[in-house]
Amino acid sequence: MTVVVTGGAGYIGSHTVKELLQRNYRVVIVDNLSTGHRELVPGGELVQADLRSQEDLKKVFQAYPVEAVLHFAALIQVGESYADPQKYYLHNLFSSLNLLRG
Repeated sequence: MTVVVTGGAGYIGSHTVKELLQRNYRVVIVDNLSTGHRELVPGGELVQADLRSQEDLKKVFQAYPVEAVLHFAALIQVGESYADPQKYYLHNLFSSLNLLRG
């Protein structure tokens, strides 16, 4: 089974990737590395892509036989989200909507 993990180069995503790999899933990590770190990815296939780009997502879903998606990619800084709530709302909403449209 092929599982896409968005935000897989972040803390929670990378731990999820590790668990999936231990259970012999094929894991495709989709992360733009804006806050994630390549060195946190414990294995699988890393695709550097932006969830706000329909083209990036289209390429992922065409290239891999995706059977499940675990979505951990989002802006999460509380202080910044209070200072610029529209940025967080738009980024997180459109990223999720694009993923659903995949």
